[in-house]
Amino acid sequence: MSTWAIREVIEHIQQLSETGGPNADALGIMARAAHRELEAIEKAAADLTRLHVEDFIYSIRGREKTMRETPDGQNTWDHPDVRAWGGASMVLASIAKSSQRG
Repeated sequence: MSTWAIREVIEHIQQLSETGGPNADALGIMARAAHRELEAIEKAAADLTRLHVEDFIYSIRGREKTMRETPDGQNTWDHPDVRAWGGASMVLASIAKSSQRG
C-alpha cells in the first residue's frame, strides 16, 4: 500500500490547471489542497509508525470486550478488532515507508 496513485492524480490535476482553460484556477486550488492533505496523511502514518502504533495491538487484544466477545476455544488474535488494528497498522507502516522514498 502506498500513496503513489493519489500523488499521480494530484500531479495530473496540477498539469491540467497549468494548461489554462475555464477551470484552471479551480483545478489548481484542488490540487494544492489535495497535496496538503496527502502530506498530512503521510506525516501521520510516519509519526504513528515511528511511535510503534502496532504495539498497541496488545492493548486491543487484552481489553475486556475482546476477551468477552471471543468464543471459548478461539484465539483473541482472531477477534475482529484485533485483526482490524493489525491491518490498519500495517497499512500505516506501508504508507510511511513509501512516503520516505518519495
